[in-house]
Amino acid sequence: MLKNIIIIVGLFIFVGCKEVIKKEQTSQTTSSPNDTLQIAQSVQTEKEASKINVLDSTIDINETKNTINEENITYDYVAPNSLNIAKETFDSSFEKKKNYLLDGVEYDYMIKHSGKRSLHFGYDNDTLTIKHIPVQEGKWYIVSGYMYVKSLPADVMRYYVEYMHGDDAIDIPNYPVVGISKAKSWQEFVLPVYIKKDLGIDHIKLTFRDVGEMKASSYASSDVWLDDVTLHEVKDSSCLFGLTKPSQKRSFDGALVKVDSSGNFSLKSDNNFKPFLPIIIYPGGKIEDWKKYKTKGFNTIMCTSLEEARKAVSLGMHWIWSLYDYGIYDGDNNGYKRFVREYQDIKENEKELFDNLLYFYWDNETYLLFDTIKRFSDTIKRMDVNENNMRYRPFMMQLDFSTANSNYVNESFSLVDLQSGYANPMIFEANDPQNYQGVNFKGNYDGEFANFALFDHIPGVKTPKTIFVVNSPFGDKHIENTIFTALARGAKGVAYWKDGGSQPHVETKSWWRDFGTFSEKLQQMLPLIRTSHWTSWKVDSSLKDDEDGLVIGTRDFEKRKCMIYASRSNKEEVVHISTENVKDDQKIIDYFSHKVVGVWKENAFDMHIPSRGYGVYCW
Repeated sequence: MLKNIIIIVGLFIFVGCKEVIKKEQTSQTTSSPNDTLQIAQSVQTEKEASKINVLDSTIDINETKNTINEENITYDYVAPNSLNIAKETFDSSFEKKKNYLLDGVEYDYMIKHSGKRSLHFGYDNDTLTIKHIPVQEGKWYIVSGYMYVKSLPADVMRYYVEYMHGDDAIDIPNYPVVGISKAKSWQEFVLPVYIKKDLGIDHIKLTFRDVGEMKASSYASSDVWLDDVTLHEVKDSSCLFGLTKPSQKRSFDGALVKVDSSGNFSLKSDNNFKPFLPIIIYPGGKIEDWKKYKTKGFNTIMCTSLEEARKAVSLGMHWIWSLYDYGIYDGDNNGYKRFVREYQDIKENEKELFDNLLYFYWDNETYLLFDTIKRFSDTIKRMDVNENNMRYRPFMMQLDFSTANSNYVNESFSLVDLQSGYANPMIFEANDPQNYQGVNFKGNYDGEFANFALFDHIPGVKTPKTIFVVNSPFGDKHIENTIFTALARGAKGVAYWKDGGSQPHVETKSWWRDFGTFSEKLQQMLPLIRTSHWTSWKVDSSLKDDEDGLVIGTRDFEKRKCMIYASRSNKEEVVHISTENVKDDQKIIDYFSHKVVGVWKENAFDMHIPSRGYGVYCW
């Protein structure tokens, strides 16, 4: 995953290694080269040589040209009422010249969301920069705006936040891809921004950039229009983290694997479906002693070959079929043919291997990919079905820092069924100076803030949040706390990247020795985890939800109210907790020990939480 981050940063920030192919330009534009972000591209790959099998002649290897319209999808998304939960601090409706610069972007007086004009991004590298937006450290903000495209897939828009002190850029903490799910209709996007503490940040700079066309030979990528960009200071950060009811998600009703609209897995066993909590490990480059995974409570292994899959199943574990080595990124038809042959072989000849496959997996490393992933997606949907044409299991996409799910699941086509993201605080610091030239990193960005904030409230996105990945080496310390943070915000399964390969073996990690006991706790929590990750009530805390604060997720569970919590503080804390409509002297019970840990008095009690403490309380 560290490799993935390096690739993503290198590719996403500046596509500088290919000739810019521009569409026909309709008018003269201005440029501002001094505002261009320039971060070098760095690409690393880990691929294993594999034997190419002969393709069954019954499989059509030609790329599917037709748009997928599996169902008539309506998008009932309503943004989390940003005007109701936050005060507006900055508005850029583009009606008057403010603190923004246009590089290649044109005004459009015909297509607009409000007022007299919008901004038209017509070709690769068109850039809007909004400067000198005042913010305060330690506060949450919402950036919202409206986008319009004429058809899907559309050009890919990337959005950057720069922490600024005077004229100096301190950090670039967030750079998601911004996409929408419906054509010929203005659609709102909502993005969170957290301003870290003690860095001297006095304002931020926002940049929107057209970073290219989707690689889709059978489609004409559409331009992008932008209008009414605003910044709101968030009064209550609970709206960001899935604690409010999310937009409606689509479940996956498979013949072997089911995933409900909240992201919970169920697996077929003896003609019944049983709840399943995926605890996943990414192994290293070669098969070693995998028994250690099962003894520590891992139940699923990420596999890049059938050799690895057979090893996993022989140990009584499930497996995930990673498509990275099958040409999904470079359009290699030989890898695609090999995948088809291997799939046919296990379906016909290896029932145990076939039945224990949890899902297909696309570890996305480029936001412009389309044709090759569509080829794999179409083939999986055609092959991986039973006699009643019912699909067996879903197709998962790992795509982080991003609302770009809309590029792959929207009103025109549905290439993936589920989405996963990172769960851990990602520490950039100085681990990759090549890709961060000219940027002085004084602090760390907790990437999981953005991940959870985006998943439940992306306009039009129907894929539920499910698996969250702890990314080594960043997860070396306090992995249990990181996982509880993910669970509090709605994770339905966890994965660890990775054992060996480009990272140290798990045996060297400080958490490894006790992880077996911890995984037992996770399984004990399974009924609680499967409940809805939002409630009609909330809990207030004197230790706010920020980089060193307290994360709380509320649940309604077996006629009780519960809170999953994880402290991000490195010191012991006494936290004042309050809620509403609780009887005095009502006991608060620890979920695991069943011991009384306190009582409610006037709708409040004080929690004593150790450094990086976590747990579950119910009443």
